[in-house]
Amino acid sequence: MRMLIIGALSLFITACISNPSIESLNPSELEALDRMQILEGEISNPYDIISEVKGISCHTTIEQSSALSTEDAIEGVKMKAAQLHADAVINIVCKRDRTRDWTNECWSSMVCAGTAIKFK
Repeated sequence: MRMLIIGALSLFITACISNPSIESLNPSELEALDRMQILEGEISNPYDIISEVKGISCHTTIEQSSALSTEDAIEGVKMKAAQLHADAVINIVCKRDRTRDWTNECWSSMVCAGTAIKFK
């Protein structure tokens, strides 16, 4: 029973989206972040898909009055792609949720998702 509870808690925690802190990136990831491209439209260079990546801008209390930031959510996307040593992120889509976001423990959130790629 105890293992079942620990497993369920682990699954719940890993399902949450959070942006990594800049301090958590190692030197090679910081370099990748500095070079990271956000690409739109047709991509002329061949590439491999690494993974889907998500970033978030989150109001953790109902009293927060600052605007949710697409830029913060996209920065989270770029940081997660940098941790995967990607060259770029494509197909970014952002969605604002004005209702309580139980998954991410936010009163409201802006979540952006994209595809991290590595050029061949």
